[in-house]
Amino acid sequence: MNNLSALFNPSSVAVFGASDDSHSVGGLVYTNLLNGGFTGHVYAINPRHKKLLGHRCYDSIRDIDAQVDLAVICSPYGSAEKILKQCADKGVQVAIIQSRGPGDPKKHQRWADKLLKLAHKLDIRLLGGNSMGILRPQLGLNLLYNRNQVRDGHIALVSQLS
Repeated sequence: MNNLSALFNPSSVAVFGASDDSHSVGGLVYTNLLNGGFTGHVYAINPRHKKLLGHRCYDSIRDIDAQVDLAVICSPYGSAEKILKQCADKGVQVAIIQSRGPGDPKKHQRWADKLLKLAHKLDIRLLGGNSMGILRPQLGLNLLYNRNQVRDGHIALVSQLS
């Protein structure tokens, strides 16, 4: 699988910061992915939970005994570097960082530059930080943090905010 296939046609997705909180980014993304009809494997990662919405929740990506194609990072921005390194160790090819990053524009730019440099070093393709996600209704792949379910059709959306 090439890196863009892992983004646009993943067979497995891990959501870091998955939650049952419908007001959090991780909660919305995880719920949208489960409710969207995605037929691939979905892994919730959050050390604060053992189960989420009836599914096992993992402490770390290291605990998953399967290949993960796409990582979606909804955790606080300070954890993004550590998570990217864990993803590289696991063989993940693509990550979407939905963490917002620092509020100060200069600090945000330094954070984004640091992530990009790290991703390049780790050979991980990166969408984000501060990405709204990706949407492919024909696959049931809804990684947006909104409350709208989108039906199958001839549309796809990739969003980068920063």
